Amino acid sequence: MFIVWGTRSKDKDLGQSQVAYECEHCNNVSHYRIFRRRNWFTIFWIPIIPLSTKYFIACPICNFGQQIKKSEALDKVQETV
Repeated sequence: MFIVWGTRSKDKDLGQSQVAYECEHCNNVSHYRIFRRRNWFTIFWIPIIPLSTKYFIACPICNFGQQIKKSEALDKVQETV
């Protein structure tokens, strides 16, 4: 009997930044996208336990970005009504 286990990451889009930033990589000015990445422990490709959670802000044009803190991510997200 084989047990297939491993890890998997899932991204969730949290929205766009309130302020337009100039990208360090492509020099375009745009509202960055903010997303959360969670790494999961999986058994038979089914996510069971979340191992880590990280927040990122990235340029929507070239996908260049950096990791940010949770509080920064929640402060920078645009309110959508």
